[in-house]
Amino acid sequence: MSDYTILPSQRLDPNDGLAITAEVWKEAHDYHERRFQYHLAVMHGPGIIEGLDVVEHESDKTKVTVKSGEAALANGELIVLDKSLDCDTSAEVGTCLMIWLDPSDETPDPPDDKSGPADPKYFHRWPVPVARQVRDVPPASWIELARIDRRSADAIHSAEDDPIHPQGNQIDKRFRRRVGQKPVAHVVICHHGQPASNLAREGLDELAIVCERLGPSRVAVDDDVPFARLTNPNYPHPDLVYCAAHVAAELLDDNFKCIHKYLQEQGIVLVEASPEAEPGAENKIRTQFETAGIQFRELDSDQDLMRWPHLFAKAPDGFADNRLPVLVGSLLNSHRPSVLLSPKCYSALWAGRGPGRAPSREEIRAAHEFGMNIIAFARLQTAASQTQATLQP
Repeated sequence: MSDYTILPSQRLDPNDGLAITAEVWKEAHDYHERRFQYHLAVMHGPGIIEGLDVVEHESDKTKVTVKSGEAALANGELIVLDKSLDCDTSAEVGTCLMIWLDPSDETPDPPDDKSGPADPKYFHRWPVPVARQVRDVPPASWIELARIDRRSADAIHSAEDDPIHPQGNQIDKRFRRRVGQKPVAHVVICHHGQPASNLAREGLDELAIVCERLGPSRVAVDDDVPFARLTNPNYPHPDLVYCAAHVAAELLDDNFKCIHKYLQEQGIVLVEASPEAEPGAENKIRTQFETAGIQFRELDSDQDLMRWPHLFAKAPDGFADNRLPVLVGSLLNSHRPSVLLSPKCYSALWAGRGPGRAPSREEIRAAHEFGMNIIAFARLQTAASQTQATLQP
C-alpha cells in the first residue's frame, strides 16, 4: 500500500511581491523533495540502488569492508555512502551476524560562535555499516547488506567459489535486495537419517531458479542444517523447513522438540520421504506429530496454499502411480496449516528426476508450480507473524 503521507497535498503558488522567508523557502523545496521521495518509494521500493558491496578486509580478519554506493529507504529517502567503510564482525562463535546499512538521522551543523545569523547552516547524514546479531532487531529503515555465519574465530572470506551455498565465515550476499527486486524466502533442509545423495538440495536449488524467474520471491537454500538451529536465537528464523526422511523411524526426541518449538513460532515444515527411503517413511514422523496434538487432514482446494500463485484443485500426483494424498497438519486449537506430509517425492521432480523412470514435462511443471505455492505460503506466514510481533505492545 502506498504511503500517501509522503506525498505533499499542496504546492506553493509564487507571485510577485511574495516575501521569501526561511519558512516559505523551506516549503517550496520540501515539495520537490517529498515528490521525489514518493516516486522512489512507490515506483522502485526500498533496497540497494548501486554498489554497497561487502568484501574481505585487506588485513584485519575480524572486519569486512563495505564499498561506496546508494540505497533507497522504504519512505523514499535516498542514502549515499560516499566512501568505503570498515565494519567490525568480531562475535562469539555460533552466531549469525547481519551487516546492515544504518542510514542515521540528519544532524545540523554544530553551533559556531564565529558564524552569524546570516550564515548558512546545513544538515548532514552520515550512513554507517553496522554488524548486529540476529536477535538485535534493527529499525525497519536499515538496509541489509550481507550475513556471516560465525562458525569459528577464523578470518572472514568471500563466497566466490559457491555464492549460492556460502559456508561458515563466508560473506553471504543472498539476502541483499536491490530496488525492485523480489524478497527472499529462506528454506533450510534438515536430514532425518543419512542421505544417500544430494537430491533434496538439488531439487530445491532447481525450484529456487524457477521461483526467481516466475515466482513471487527469490529463494535461499541452506542444506544439512542441524535441527537445534531452528530454535537458536542466534540464527534467523527460516520461512520453511524441508525435513528429508531417509529412514523409516521417528525423529530423535531432541530433534522433534526443536521442530515442534519451531512450529509454535509460526514456522512451516514440509516432510518428505527421500526416493531411496522405505515407502511411507514420513508416516513414522506423522505419528510423533499426532502424539503432540497435531491434527492431520487431506489437503484440499479450500486451503490458501492451493490458490496462490497457482490454482490447484488437488495436490499434484507426483508420479502417476502415486495416489497417496498430501496431508496438512495444524497445531492444537489452530486452523493454520503448519505441517505438510508428502509421499510424492516432489524434491526429485523439482530436480527433473524420479524413481525408476524419467518424469514427464507436465509432472515437473506441476511440481514446480506447487513448490512455488508452498514457498509463497510459508513466506506470507513469516511476514504475517513479523507484522503481528511489531503490533504487540
